[in-house]
Parts: sequence; structure tokens; C-alpha cells
Amino acid sequence: MKKRCRNCKHWELTEDLTDCPVRRCLGECSATPHVDEASDWTADFSRMVEAKEHKKTTAFAADSSGYYAGLLTKPKHYCSMWEEK
Repeated sequence: MKKRCRNCKHWELTEDLTDCPVRRCLGECSATPHVDEASDWTADFSRMVEAKEHKKTTAFAADSSGYYAGLLTKPKHYCSMWEEK
């Protein structure tokens, strides 16, 4: 089996984006959390560090607005975090 997004348990076709013809074939990867969600404050609240539960995560999403960000991929995209569905 090829390690493509369409075969990965982390990937799902994003049906709520069908208003845009380009996005109809795209899906979202749940293995890439927003960088803010993958961060924790230090004990003294002086800086943010990588959260323990994301030590093995290799990719993160970020955006300038802070509302939402995600990694959108085509079904044939290769991913190093791939896991069989």
C-alpha cells in the first residue's frame, strides 16, 4: 500500500470546502496540530515550549489570525507521518 494521504488514518476529505472548485479534492491532516495547541508555558510563564504529547510530531500548522489553520493535502501527497487506516 502506498503511503499516501488517502490511505492514512489522519487524513479526511474536507467536504465543507466544496464551495471552492480547487478545494473539492483536498483533505485535512489531523496529525498536524496548530503550533499554539502543541505548546505549553514554562512553570514561570516566561516562554512557551513544545508540549510533551507532541514530542514525536514532525509538522505543525500556523497562521497569522489565530482563528484556525490546517494542513490541506491532495490524496496522493506523501507523508512521513503516515499510518494505515
